[in-house]
Amino acid sequence: MNNKLIVRLNNKVWIFLVVIKKSVIMKFITVLLLLAAFSTEPPADFKTLIGKKNLKKFQKDYSYIPSGTIKYDDKKISVAGFFMHQTEVSNLDYREFLQDVKKIGDNTLLEKVDFIQNDSDQKSIYKTYHNHPAFNDYPVFNISHFAAKEYCKWLETKLSKEYEINVNDIQVRLPSRAEWTYAAKGGRDLAPYPWEGYYTRNANGKVLANFNSDIGTHNITLNQETGEYEIVNDPAEDVNKMAAPVKTYYPNEYGLFNMSGNASEMVNEEGIAMGGSWMSTGYDIRVTSEYKYTKANAQVGFRPIVSFRS
Repeated sequence: MNNKLIVRLNNKVWIFLVVIKKSVIMKFITVLLLLAAFSTEPPADFKTLIGKKNLKKFQKDYSYIPSGTIKYDDKKISVAGFFMHQTEVSNLDYREFLQDVKKIGDNTLLEKVDFIQNDSDQKSIYKTYHNHPAFNDYPVFNISHFAAKEYCKWLETKLSKEYEINVNDIQVRLPSRAEWTYAAKGGRDLAPYPWEGYYTRNANGKVLANFNSDIGTHNITLNQETGEYEIVNDPAEDVNKMAAPVKTYYPNEYGLFNMSGNASEMVNEEGIAMGGSWMSTGYDIRVTSEYKYTKANAQVGFRPIVSFRS
């Protein structure tokens, strides 16, 4: 394909004939389209609704997940854009909610949304975990699906007041399984984990998420020098025997932390949590991994998503 490149230099116009292969141009166009599709810039109507100053503040805690499609349960599902909390809801976040419930004096609701103790032998541990300042930034556990939805209702009101948005223009809820998985992939359609690649370790052999350190598929790594597969055991300092702070490890391309491991995360369908937890094997922290549970426990937490009506 021949194209003219016109350059003005010292008041003279120079015309060059540039020969560009059609295939090169098509590749360039493809890259531009991919970049456009991958844009995490929120829509203009939302910017108008919340304002430039508030937008910057809001995006410190929430990442915009652009519209797109995902193949889920053998179906192609369209996903509308939404915001997702960058981390799992922490103990500190949840205690703020509980304090507000106590202030309004609704003891019936408080009983339903308070921490649930299932293991009598671990009462002191759970009491410390949920209430000691040292665990403020750790994911909240031991709450019901009902409690997580009530937290979303509370957060909806809190955000509308904080950002001066009509409460009818904002919706906070738990994501669907497809929405959660779409966000966890971070724009990588074929990725089994929130990061690039098929392994749970980086090139230096360090784990990329918080999960069970027992021998399993996560211990298999490819030696970059020899090209051979090897088994790598966790060194003592590389082992987590409990949950980790909500901003541990690197976030995915959408800025979301711990979408694999740490806390299995509730979705709108009760009894299912996604992404595996600190107790899961490496295979079970894939972004499509579903953990079925029957009651609140020390593996299941959640993170809300936010959408706005323009």
